[in-house]
Amino acid sequence: MGNFSITSDRTGQVYDVLTAGDTPTPEESARASAMIKQADDAAADKYEAETGRSLPMGDSGNAIYRGFDVGKTTGYNALGTTLESIGGLTGIEGIAGLGQRMQGDAREEQVREAVNMPAPTQFSEVDSFGSFLTATGEAIGQTAPEMGGTIGATLLGTAAGGPAAGIAAGTSVGLPLFYGRNIDTQRSEVAAGNLGEVNEWNAFMAAGGQSLLSAVGTKLVIGAGAAPAKNLFSRVGRAAVDGTVAEIPTELGQEVLQRLQAGQSLDDDDAMETYFNVAVGAGLIGGGVGSVGGACLLYTSDAAD
Repeated sequence: MGNFSITSDRTGQVYDVLTAGDTPTPEESARASAMIKQADDAAADKYEAETGRSLPMGDSGNAIYRGFDVGKTTGYNALGTTLESIGGLTGIEGIAGLGQRMQGDAREEQVREAVNMPAPTQFSEVDSFGSFLTATGEAIGQTAPEMGGTIGATLLGTAAGGPAAGIAAGTSVGLPLFYGRNIDTQRSEVAAGNLGEVNEWNAFMAAGGQSLLSAVGTKLVIGAGAAPAKNLFSRVGRAAVDGTVAEIPTELGQEVLQRLQAGQSLDDDDAMETYFNVAVGAGLIGGGVGSVGGACLLYTSDAAD
């Protein structure tokens, strides 16, 4: 049996969470999050009844920071899942154990995030300019850890060995992340009774396609401003459009592959809502990165002249 503690930023209450094993399972993390939030809400109601004032929420940072925190934790959990799977397939207990510990740490952090951060705002829930900015900031922050790694690897690979090497480097960075997420998605479907068993080969094949899409899409986005233009505004505008056009099909393709390998429906209401959220976020991020790249390329070309 294991345990960990969660401190509520809102009430200051420390909650002890017991787990059946050394690390929490996804189900235990979800139950703990719900129970702690329920207890926090009850404490807030009591405070308001006694003082006539609302208990303020804790400071969870801005939308970009919250998104980055979630993205970092999600990526760490995916890497842990990948290591656990590799250790199980190869029989190397040390690798499997390391992966399990990483997953446990990530799930504890996910409970803290669920308790101390507001629920992420989806683009399908946007009903005001403020909520649009919140959803955009969270999407940027959540994407930053993965996109930053892919961009860095792609640029280094390209500088060392040309475009093919850049795409190979970007693919190698994304592969373990996508594989881990695919395994986790399959496990959720197995737990829900929608899938018979986890198929590592399906997860790996889909991850290969997803990481290749990510690397190629990244290459297109960061090179979106390379086309000649007369001035800053025309280059940035064109780069934003090119980045958007490159990123939307990339992200949608990755989502379709993830759902396909896990046996999920590709055209039900949940899928359509997910596609909408993915497409809007991808368009904004791709356009933003592309426009920045276009401005940088114009500046460097002018400096060279």
